Amino acid sequence: MTEQTIKIEGLPEGWMAKEFRLGEVNEAYYDPATKSICRLLLGSTVGVLIVEKIKPRRIVLEETEERHLGCQTMHIDGTEVRIMTSKVWIEVKETDVHLTSDEPKLSLSVCECQGLFEGNQPSINKVKEFIKENS
Repeated sequence: MTEQTIKIEGLPEGWMAKEFRLGEVNEAYYDPATKSICRLLLGSTVGVLIVEKIKPRRIVLEETEERHLGCQTMHIDGTEVRIMTSKVWIEVKETDVHLTSDEPKLSLSVCECQGLFEGNQPSINKVKEFIKENS
């Protein structure tokens, strides 16, 4: 079976055609007469163009310490993005470890961090307890 993509004239932006078939209750379909997206209150007895909302894409940009003069231009999925900054920005992919890691995190105050270096037992115990709970 070959899959083909066709452009549907009048289909509202943000929606894509899924398939042409009998619709089920509460499914979204395109009504060419009104050029709008509707929901089926009952199952359809004739074929309709089933549509689904296109999920927006989230793009995360991260500022680096690298210096840059003027406007930085990036190309992300064919879209030109311009950033006026003195530092270089990079796109962070969802597959990057620091975004998808479910690894537990420990938060310490500045005072607690100093305590670690000074041998402060309560600070050390906090770290030991965290490691014990998450190992």
